[in-house]
Amino acid sequence: MDTLHKLPRNLQPEALATQDKGNMSCFWLASFPFSYHHIVPFTVDSKVYNCVEQYLMYQKAITFDHNEVANKVSLAKTASEHRSFGKTTSPFDGTLWRQVEEKIAKKALQAKFSQNEDLRQELRNLWRLARTGRRHGVQVSDCMTIALWIKQNGREKTY
Repeated sequence: MDTLHKLPRNLQPEALATQDKGNMSCFWLASFPFSYHHIVPFTVDSKVYNCVEQYLMYQKAITFDHNEVANKVSLAKTASEHRSFGKTTSPFDGTLWRQVEEKIAKKALQAKFSQNEDLRQELRNLWRLARTGRRHGVQVSDCMTIALWIKQNGREKTY
């Protein structure tokens, strides 16, 4: 169950997003280049994916030998469709998925950023800004506070 709604009001994503409209980058928005839902094509093992979420959900289905779901994910155009189909993967073993998910995500992210120069430049910019302690109106300390809160209060993945 997602516990982000239990965050103190000033740390809720919506509250942070309204602190500095126009300059805020939200990782959960498809328009943000670092989001898994950001639509930008990349190729892994000769197969083209339109976003990291598609790659993750495709690999999730393949990991559990669910070819029908893998095919649906391949044909879907939006990250919400990818995620929706990915959730239907059955049988599903959460313990096994947690063991392989990070490696799969890293492979997708490496492909996404190595094959798209504009995104690679955005990544460089983020690194420079993070070193100065601010990223588009949200202090790094705010992000760390949220991460610590989630760690202390538990946040289960729902996929």
